[in-house]
Amino acid sequence: MHKNADARREIFRPPESTGTPERAAGEIRWAKVEVARYGSEADAAFVVAFHPASEKVRANEVFRVLLAISGVTLLMTTGIAWVVAGRILKPVRLVRSAAAQLTEQNLTRRIPVHGRDDVAALIETFNAMLDRLERAFAAQREFVDDTGHELRTPITIVRGHLELMGDDPAERETDSEGSLP
Repeated sequence: MHKNADARREIFRPPESTGTPERAAGEIRWAKVEVARYGSEADAAFVVAFHPASEKVRANEVFRVLLAISGVTLLMTTGIAWVVAGRILKPVRLVRSAAAQLTEQNLTRRIPVHGRDDVAALIETFNAMLDRLERAFAAQREFVDDTGHELRTPITIVRGHLELMGDDPAERETDSEGSLP
């Protein structure tokens, strides 16, 4: 009780409104506002005092807790973002995979369309492009087959004439002159 009385006198006695006395437990910071009735001298004071060392310890504890919460939140946010990005990019990976599997002989692979977003529109456009490519390659194959058939007939006729001709060059010359118009 004696220590508290000394501390109170040390705060109330000086005219200063703030102070920082040193104690065994550390420094104490205080501020006071004197209170008086109208027209009389101050007979009381409103005093606020605190120990900065203990407040610093509490502030450091709060900082460590907030730091730990921020770290966990960052990890959780990163994980959730990774999952969401993977789900968003899955259709794009499907398009890339389908494009990698396409060959000139096999244009039949199509990607199923789900939803009505931009990625679904991209997949529909990709599938339509594959349909056009498949039709173009089919037309090209048909043209090559028809051309091959049309060229085989005259080549077969010429080959037959060559086989009928003898090995003598003079005979070949007369045969070729006779066949000319």
